[in-house]
Amino acid sequence: MKVQDIIDDLQAAEFSELAIGDSAFTETNTPRYLKLIQSALTELHVQFLIRQEELVIQPLEGLVDYPLHSDHADTSEAEAIKFIVDSIYQPFDWEPLQILGAYDEIGNEIPINAPNHICGIYVSTPRSVMIPATITSRQISLVCRANHTVLTGLTDDINIPTTMRNALVWFIASRIWGSRKDDQASNKSVMYMQQYLSACELLRNTGTGIAGDVIEFNYKLDGWR
Repeated sequence: MKVQDIIDDLQAAEFSELAIGDSAFTETNTPRYLKLIQSALTELHVQFLIRQEELVIQPLEGLVDYPLHSDHADTSEAEAIKFIVDSIYQPFDWEPLQILGAYDEIGNEIPINAPNHICGIYVSTPRSVMIPATITSRQISLVCRANHTVLTGLTDDINIPTTMRNALVWFIASRIWGSRKDDQASNKSVMYMQQYLSACELLRNTGTGIAGDVIEFNYKLDGWR
């Protein structure tokens, strides 16, 4: 499905009474649509394991903290220390939402936030890892829950299962109705949020459209979650 498909859904139903749902769609409100849809996609990617990516780190001697930012990727032209291994064919251009696992070059699992393991790594946020000097001699592969690609236009693809389409639309509808200050709008916002939550519950119960099981680690050690 495309961005325009979701906009058409909203204009035909949930937003038909609002200015944002004006059938005379113009470039003026395109950024608002894109922002709403992007926010809803992030919410779904937080709730479900829709997209999973691999990020390869080459540890450096004397470096412990590794921010997972594209500036540190091999393909980046930014003046920053390079330790993220990527290529022009597979660039690091996505946002990590959660680190699900870590492995060394031969596939051995590396413990995460395990105080009793000197060869483990530490995760405080999804965008940063600490790698001790004891394992700097080998590359580390991080398996990550990844966010949706950033949307830039109406013809961009929305890469989620079609079973999540209604949930996406209802989350957006709840947000826009909630931005209005009258009682009717507030009631509609609550109604659409309830529909969104019900849709998510159904998706969880059926496992529809989910890429796989989430690997849980003890992130509480560093205050995350």
